[in-house]
Amino acid sequence: ARLLLGRALLASGDAATALIELRKAVEAKAPQDQVVPEIARVLLAQGEAGKVLGTFGIYRNEPGEPSRADLELVEEFSRLAALAVGFHLAA
Repeated sequence: ARLLLGRALLASGDAATALIELRKAVEAKAPQDQVVPEIARVLLAQGEAGKVLGTFGIYRNEPGEPSRADLELVEEFSRLAALAVGFHLAA
């Protein structure tokens, strides 16, 4: 339901609320292959095209703040992605 609501909000031009609903869809374990492209469309609609390269998530059984290890993992993934993009652009 959150995914459908997010899509409808985006179609109506309410990208900010669409993003909220799509993030709730992620939390509700909606299929990633359906939610992630919608989140990318929202970010594009908000003029944040330069920020949309890809997404990944760290999921747990219980909600909570990311741990220091989680944040370090995100930083490492970001560095690896930057290297991959750099190599791709250089090719």
